[in-house]
Amino acid sequence: MPDVVYDALLGSGVNLRQVTNSGFDPKIESMSGRFSGAPVISDQFIVSSQPEASLSTVDIGGFLTAFGTLGTLIASGANVTVPYQKRAKGGTFVGAGANMKVVGIADCPVVLVPQSINAPRQGTPTAQGQAFFLSSDGIVVPYAESVNQTLQAQAFNAMYGLGPVYINGVHVPKQVGYSVSFGLGWSDLQTYDGAVYPSDMFLETIDPVIEVQVEDFDQFVSILGGAAISSVTAYLRKRTSGGTYVANATAQHIKFSFASGVIKPQMISAQETKHGSAAIRLEGRTLVASAASAVTAP
Repeated sequence: MPDVVYDALLGSGVNLRQVTNSGFDPKIESMSGRFSGAPVISDQFIVSSQPEASLSTVDIGGFLTAFGTLGTLIASGANVTVPYQKRAKGGTFVGAGANMKVVGIADCPVVLVPQSINAPRQGTPTAQGQAFFLSSDGIVVPYAESVNQTLQAQAFNAMYGLGPVYINGVHVPKQVGYSVSFGLGWSDLQTYDGAVYPSDMFLETIDPVIEVQVEDFDQFVSILGGAAISSVTAYLRKRTSGGTYVANATAQHIKFSFASGVIKPQMISAQETKHGSAAIRLEGRTLVASAASAVTAP
């Protein structure tokens, strides 16, 4: 029977809820050996494997808790589980003891890398990240794939919607969405002494960006050619059950902010009778994220 996504465990007691996309790739590369001049393969060997999982979620608060803004090192892979739930023929799911899991191995670290968050005009913001499974010594396989597994109970966390954006204390009018790129540049996965599995990776550069989509071109007049950032604040509003949003004054919303950087207006364009579109690229130095903020003007 086929399988579907399920809540992931990304640290001791840290669950990623409302997973919308989940993938695991062992990224195995092999090498073939042949008799001298022979066309037929005589033997094959595993040369390298760089196992990684990709995860997308609408649980933005849970994502920030697990991944942070600079990535998270989980010392023991035993605290990382990427599960899949087995469907039942003629029904929904098979239930306990019939599911598949990818689980990290104890003493093998896992590095969580946040990639981006995209907030559309009216839909649901989605976050993307990756998990890299590292070996304790380059030889120990850092993960295990297990079948016939029982899954932990799921829970539903908050969902969010697009909120206002302020640049240098001024509200951005006609804003129709924005994206956050955490901008983390990592080293190549490191292997030593002929190891098959990587045992190290290092954060080399941090270049966060918030790119705001707008439909009002007038604001470009004041920032045309670029300007310095004194403050940037971008919100995601928390949705309320059975209604619209939690009150702005309630400290349950998500806020992204820059205190310095540069504003870079991008190309503006319009076609026939359709609304024109444009983007403002905000390149900051340090991205700060909060999952417990009120929505307020600077």
